[in-house]
Amino acid sequence: MKPFLRSCFDGTSDFLKSNLGTQVLFYTFFYLILWLFHLLLISLISYFHLLLNHNIRIIGDWIGDRGWIIIILSKLSVFYLAMLFFVLKTKKLILSKVIYVTVFKFPDWKSLCPYFF
Repeated sequence: MKPFLRSCFDGTSDFLKSNLGTQVLFYTFFYLILWLFHLLLISLISYFHLLLNHNIRIIGDWIGDRGWIIIILSKLSVFYLAMLFFVLKTKKLILSKVIYVTVFKFPDWKSLCPYFF
């Protein structure tokens, strides 16, 4: 029984050290942190509603009406946190401002002239 467990453990550790394994690990941690942040956000919303002496039904309706906004806010904030803490296989720390300046450039005026006339 022990050699079987040892071989399973070695296979799992080898998989987690591979490129696909690290991506699966990042994906898993991203969604775990997303779930925790979403739970924290809904708990804060419920807490402040309870301070206003609202019923549970009102809180549930409010969260249900604004569910997509809460989910999008959670995903954007967790994605921002992930981008702060994970440097994706680069040796240099690239600032987001440099990326936006180099990737998203305003087109030259000469190329916009045909669109206006």
